[in-house]
Amino acid sequence: MKALLGLCATLLLLLGCGSAPYQTTQPAPAKTDAPKAPDVEATSQVSENEGPVPIGPDDPVWGSRWAPVTIVEIGDFQCPFCERAEHTVEQLKADYGKDKLRVVWKNFPLPFHADAQVLAEAGQGVFALGGNAAFWKFHAVAFARMKQRNPDVRATSAELSSWAQEAGVDGKKILVGLDKHTWGEKVRRDMDLMAELKVNGTPAFFINGVLVSGAQPKESFTKVIDEEMIKAAAQAKTGTVRDRIYLEMTAANRKYAKDADDDERDDPSADKTIFKVPLAASPTLGPANAPVTIVEFSDFECPFCKRAEDTVKAITEKYPKDVRIVWKNNPLPFHKRAMPAAELAVEAQTQKGVRGFWAAHDKLFEKAPALDEADLLAIASDVKLDASKVKSAFASHRHKAKIEADQFLADDLGATGTPTFFVNGRRVVGAQPIEVFDKVIEQELQRARDLLAKGTAPAKLYEALVKDGKSAPEPEKKTVPPSKDAPTRGNAAAKVTIVEFSDFQCPFCQRVTGTVEQIMKDYDGRVKLVFRHLPLPFHKDAHLAAEAATEAYRQKGSAGFFKMHDLLFANQTQLDRASLEGYAGQVGLDVAKFGQSLDAHTHGADVDADAKVATESGINGTPAFLINGYYLSGAQPYRSFKRLVERALAEAGKPAAAGKAR
Repeated sequence: MKALLGLCATLLLLLGCGSAPYQTTQPAPAKTDAPKAPDVEATSQVSENEGPVPIGPDDPVWGSRWAPVTIVEIGDFQCPFCERAEHTVEQLKADYGKDKLRVVWKNFPLPFHADAQVLAEAGQGVFALGGNAAFWKFHAVAFARMKQRNPDVRATSAELSSWAQEAGVDGKKILVGLDKHTWGEKVRRDMDLMAELKVNGTPAFFINGVLVSGAQPKESFTKVIDEEMIKAAAQAKTGTVRDRIYLEMTAANRKYAKDADDDERDDPSADKTIFKVPLAASPTLGPANAPVTIVEFSDFECPFCKRAEDTVKAITEKYPKDVRIVWKNNPLPFHKRAMPAAELAVEAQTQKGVRGFWAAHDKLFEKAPALDEADLLAIASDVKLDASKVKSAFASHRHKAKIEADQFLADDLGATGTPTFFVNGRRVVGAQPIEVFDKVIEQELQRARDLLAKGTAPAKLYEALVKDGKSAPEPEKKTVPPSKDAPTRGNAAAKVTIVEFSDFQCPFCQRVTGTVEQIMKDYDGRVKLVFRHLPLPFHKDAHLAAEAATEAYRQKGSAGFFKMHDLLFANQTQLDRASLEGYAGQVGLDVAKFGQSLDAHTHGADVDADAKVATESGINGTPAFLINGYYLSGAQPYRSFKRLVERALAEAGKPAAAGKAR
């Protein structure tokens, strides 16, 4: 069974605004003879914290410990799909009740949601101070308030304190805890669990271990719930004590899912695909001319990378003359201390060479996940680095470009998770046992010996082994006719032009505005933005909003357009005619003339012309960007924009390191 990853992160990049709405009607749940919870629950003697989808005492819970079906919900308080899915979850709670259904919350704050981490920690704080009842009140308040907010405006301390107080806990205590990251460790453990469960976005739900991905219709949930009710009743009849129903059913369901995945997944030793992985100046361990080179993309804060280091050590001990290890940094965005740890490792190599790097590498994994600045400085002292230079490296982020180069390469090779290994170019994903590596290494040793026997020089062996491998694909390019009259921002003479096709009612277009703002700021004077319209047909207010923005442009030029642009995105749920006229007044437009233009659809043809240009060029979703012709689809992270801007600048004769460190 293929992993179902149609979640918020994936939707942002692929499905955009076309996701299916949740349903509001559903037949009554199937009647079963599922075991009923006692009126007064005894304390269970069975821990659920060691199961395949663990539930611990620090997880917020709604419903009975004895319920035959448990939904473990993975969410992000700033994710619009999570907010949408909450309506479905509330319906399920009402339909089944606390005796039959239990709902457990786990955090997965996505890195491109600026407030998601602090909201997750605040929610855990409310739970710690006020228990389940307080948490679910905060949960409802947070989703409601975040839905009403402009996503580019950060939640304030006063707001977080107020929301906590609405939930019935001391808002001041929440702020103190947030300042100290008192509940950050719990959030990090939730996120590490998501990596283990191969959850890549939000929302996701495990119903007795059965994965349901995304803001699915209610029917998708009830089908699984009703099946699990029947199975739970049968499980109880076999004599399974009620304390173990969840553990037993989840174990069976997760094993079934794993076995199905394993059936479809090729043995790594059978996949002969070669990737052309450049080594550059990355640190190495082992003989320079070893017949087998293993390139490792890793993250010092990743628990699976830490686990894999034992296997890597075993490989180097088993093949001391035959294997060389090459390290590449791929700090994942939700591991907040992974980037500083990588910066320390690179600084160690700068000061002390390759030996310095590996010494820091070993200490970092030994200490992980304790990687706060004090921990990193202690490691720097242990490996005898110059402390002032280390602090300077942290402050200036002078190694960030080198680390980003590794990250870009990981993206190109499909090494999006950690750890990922390339054995003479052959990809092995995850913290695999040494037996998996042994098969690939033995095959590669034979391939290397064959090349050496044919006269390949040992110093050129790796190059020969991967020379016909898959290289990074060239970024896609699209050509669109230039607009003779479109709103623009930035230096008119800039060497790089970003053409944005957008829809004022598209939540992904709204979300990416912050990223575009940051690019414009970081590349001030070197990048120009051109805005073009692509209102999608299923957004009923999008076309009129585009006409309103065009009228603002006609009356007040680009400055007026972007003022209207900001208001439309800030008030995306209020794009009716009356609201549009209100925004026109705020921008300082002639409101009477503005109204006449909307009545006559004066600019409808202009909006349609932009949309026609987009569709004829193969652009059918929003947001979409052309960066000197390089095509970028969806609300992608800053790194994706930066990479193409840097490339465009280099091709235009600008230095590749022009962007400011972030």
